[in-house]
Order: sequence, then C-alpha cells, then structure tokens
Amino acid sequence: MRWIFNFIALLFLAGTAYAQDGTGTLDSLEKLLTTSQKPDGKARRADLLLAIGEAHSNNHDFQKVLQSFQEAHSVAVAVGNNKLLAEILLQTGKTQRKAADYNAAIETLEKIKPLASSGTELFLAEAYHELSKSFQLLGNNELAYEYALASLPIWEANSDATGTMRCKYQIGEILFFQEDFDMALDYYQQTRNLAESLHDSIYIYNSLAAIGGAYSRKGATEASMLYSLRAYALAKSLGYETGLGYSAHNVGINHLALSRFDSALFYFKVSYEMKKKTKDRWGEVASLQYIGKTCLEMGDSNSGLVCLRQALALAKEIQAKPRVLETYQLLAEAYEKLEEPALAYQYLKSYTVLKDSLVNENMQQKMANAQTTYHLQQREKALTQKTQEIRTIYVISIIGAFFALAVLLWLAYSKMSQQYALNDELKQKNLLIAKQNQQMEVLLDGQKIKRKNAVEAERIQIKRNPLKRAAFISK
Repeated sequence: MRWIFNFIALLFLAGTAYAQDGTGTLDSLEKLLTTSQKPDGKARRADLLLAIGEAHSNNHDFQKVLQSFQEAHSVAVAVGNNKLLAEILLQTGKTQRKAADYNAAIETLEKIKPLASSGTELFLAEAYHELSKSFQLLGNNELAYEYALASLPIWEANSDATGTMRCKYQIGEILFFQEDFDMALDYYQQTRNLAESLHDSIYIYNSLAAIGGAYSRKGATEASMLYSLRAYALAKSLGYETGLGYSAHNVGINHLALSRFDSALFYFKVSYEMKKKTKDRWGEVASLQYIGKTCLEMGDSNSGLVCLRQALALAKEIQAKPRVLETYQLLAEAYEKLEEPALAYQYLKSYTVLKDSLVNENMQQKMANAQTTYHLQQREKALTQKTQEIRTIYVISIIGAFFALAVLLWLAYSKMSQQYALNDELKQKNLLIAKQNQQMEVLLDGQKIKRKNAVEAERIQIKRNPLKRAAFISK
C-alpha cells in the first residue's frame, strides 16, 4: 500500500509546486501524520516524516529537516525495516552535508554499511557517493576518491545510468581538485555523453561548466571561455540558479586571465549573489576569494583585503578547511605584494600548519577506516564461523537422524524377515502334517476294507460249510 501513499504525497507536492506555496504542503503532510498513529501504520508514518523533512529541505530549514528524519529513524528502528532505515540514514547524511556538518554526515552514512543486503545495494552506492562528497569537502581527496570508486561498480552492476553519470562526475571533480586536469576532463566528457543520452539538462550543464573549469586550469582560456559561456547560457535558459552561480564564476575566471578586470568583477559578483541566494556557502567563499583577487589586481587593495578576510571568516565558520587553506595562501601573497612581510609571514605560517594538519587528519582517517574495516571483517569472520558451526551441527544431526532411521528400518526388516521365515516353516510343517494325515487316512481306510473283506469271506465260507456254521453259532 506504500505506493498509494507516495502517490498521494506526490499529488500534494505537485499541487504545492504549482501554487508556489510551500506552507500548504507541510500543513497537508502534517494533517496526514496525525492520522497515522495506529501501530500498523508505523511504516507509513516514517514515510510521512521523510516527506515532511524533504519539504523543509526545500525551504533550507535544516534543523527541522533533521528533526523529522530523527523521528522517522526512531519509527524505522521500531518497525525493524532495514531498507527504510537505510533510506532515512541516507537522507539524514545528505542533509548534514548540506548543512556543512561533514563529520556528522560521515558518521551517519557509515551506519548504512552494516545494513547492506539484497534490496539495499543502491542505498549503499548512494551512501558511498555522499561519503565521497563529505570527505572531499573536508579536504580528504584520497578517501573521497576511494569511496567514489567503490560506488561506481554498484551503479554499473545495477545498470543505473543516472547513478553512473553522477559518480563519473564526482570522480572528475576529485581529480580536478587533485590537479589531474587531463583525467578530470576525460571523466567530465564521459559525464556529458551519459547526460546527453539521458536528456538530463542539469548534468549537461554540469559537464559543460566542469569542462570549462578544467580547460581554465590548464591555461586553455579560449576553450574554457567557449564551454563556460555555453554553460552559462544553458543555466539561464533553465532558470538554474545554482548553475548560474558556478558558470558565472568560470566566465569571470576567464575574463580575469585575459586581464578584463571589469568584466571579471561583474561575473564574480553575479556568481556571489546567486550562491547567497541558493545558500551555497562553499561557493560564497570561492566568489569572495575571486572578488578579492580581482580588486587587488585593479589596485583596490582595501576592498580586496576586506573580501579575502570575509572569505576566511566564512570558510572557518563552515569548517571548509580546503577553502581556509586557499584563503591563507591568497592573503599571504596579497600582503607580500603590499610589502607587509610580518602579515605575509603570519598567513604563510597558518597555511603551513593547516596543510600539515590536513595531511595528519588524512592519515588518521585512513587508520581509523582500516581499523573499522578490520573489526567488520573480524565480525563477519566470527559470524561466518558461527554459521558454519551451526551448519555442521545441523548436518551431523541430519546424518544421525538418517542413521537412526536406517537402524530402525533394518531392525524392523530383520524382524519381519524372521517372522516370514517362521511363518514359511510353519506352513511347510502344516502341509507335511496334512499330507501325513491324508496318508494315514488312506492306510486306515485300506485296513478297514481288508477287515470287511475278511469278514465277508468268512461269512461266505460259513454259509457254504455247515460245520463251520454250527461252530460259529455255538460261539
């Protein structure tokens, strides 16, 4: 019956989208929630709580989203539905990532691994995808790459072209930040091919913008400008605000490379406004960095330094360590050009300390993951061994039961065989006795006939001989 509920929820959401009134959806879903208090409606209640959380997500109210998902999680645990539980954990992890709470997102998403079973493979692939994003945002590109690669074969094995496309794009992003631009371009192009075959306009945009960004980093400004302008035009035609923010940023970078500072500043400001509108805080940091760089290039050092300090404060606030690292470097370079060596040294030192810290964190995370993997393998090994022991006991019990049954059958057969032999012997004896009786009867009958014949012969003689007759009478 869950499909009926999902259909109703979809109708509510569609109606709300049409009316441009998010409040109506929440009110309707919350009214439905009050009718699902019965014990047999727990799974439906969890679905409703998920839908309410997603409605809050559209309003970027992450606190309420997580509240709804937490309640849904409690219901799913009570129901004991692993598939539903995996879905709730996945949505919770996504929300925590969007709210820039990356460590919490990783902790939540890791809980999906033990739930992996038949029917939840795609949840596991999605969890790996989200883990890849979270580790990337923490600056751990190595683990981000490992998780992205772990999700790819699952998507491909399930013939999920959309999942494969998203995964290839994520791998391209990681390679881009590792400055392997040629490999990144290859994955971006694969993404574009899949997006065009699926007629997915958003990922066509994403791949065009990413290809433009990669060419920009390779120094191929003309190629970068071509792809970036195509991406910007597509985002504009789609009304895709997130896309407008990123493509405007890429166009700005190309103008900056060509020393067209006014045009660069215009596009960076467009990008910044779009990112503020979509609450893309990482993107806001990047736009502030480039506005600061452009102002410094134009000779407006005060505005440039103000923007860079804003970028640093925001990056620290959202714990975007890679962005903090970049901003330390930009501030060190800026103060060096402004001939303020003390401040340049201060930011350079902060840059070095943070870089070393990130390397150590990566190593610690790898060690923690290795330890977790070891414990999971040990648990699986113990479980396999226990299962094998139970199976052995079961097999021995079955063999023992069959053996006991065979012994019983053999004893029964032996007894029946003896009984059959005894019966046969008795039958033979009875036949022999009957035959002897028959022979005895024949013999007796013969003797009777002889006696009768003798008596008759004697009578005849008496009749014939008067002397014998007189003697017979005197007797």
